[in-house]
Amino acid sequence: MKTFLKAHWKNLIMINFEVSKDILEPYVPKGTEIDLWHQKAYVSLVSFLFDRTYVLGFPAIGNQKFEELNIRFYLKRIEGNKEKRGVAFIKEIVPKPLVTRLANLCFSEHYQTMRMGHKIIYFDSSENEVKNLEYTVEKNGIHRISARLTPDLGDLLEGSFEEFIAEHYWGYSRVSNHKTVEYEVQHPKWKIYNGSEVSFNCDFKSLYGNEWQFLNTQAPFSMFVVKGSEVNVGFPKSIVF
Repeated sequence: MKTFLKAHWKNLIMINFEVSKDILEPYVPKGTEIDLWHQKAYVSLVSFLFDRTYVLGFPAIGNQKFEELNIRFYLKRIEGNKEKRGVAFIKEIVPKPLVTRLANLCFSEHYQTMRMGHKIIYFDSSENEVKNLEYTVEKNGIHRISARLTPDLGDLLEGSFEEFIAEHYWGYSRVSNHKTVEYEVQHPKWKIYNGSEVSFNCDFKSLYGNEWQFLNTQAPFSMFVVKGSEVNVGFPKSIVF
């Protein structure tokens, strides 16, 4: 795979909601289908930190470290006898206008720029293990996603819901009824912070529009945190139907 972007994705908080397939269908890129967990569809609110970002092999000066908050759902694409499990995004929020322009231009994504911030507290001065974590977005007030972690870092259990949510290696964007963008994402299998406590205070209507307001009153199906890793994102490929 030729690498378009390389970065470290750190401390991903994943808040997962069961939703009707009907609400997702308009967002499904041509040539893909919704990937279900036990016959049910899910969206995830995911917040994390980009760090040490490189584009086309060069450091992204002024844009190497920043927060992202996205809402995504899960897809699969059948190509011959190969099943590609991936994600598509409803919207991604970052604090960097250049990142927004580049992602939307090259990957046909749905980035928006908003003021963001983060706070990290470590267990000790070595800064190897995170104790408390918080991401914030400013839009009509402050939206917060936070977690209290334990040092108990373990493998994602094979066949678990957490593995289903965290382990996807393709991204898809809907350009039109006849065109889809596909790109590969490579990283080692992530580790999960067992026993982490996640909390959030977000207005989905403000961040994502009226269609997603119902999530303001819906309890998440699950919430967890994975440590993340270095990630390589391949060049986007257009698929025309």
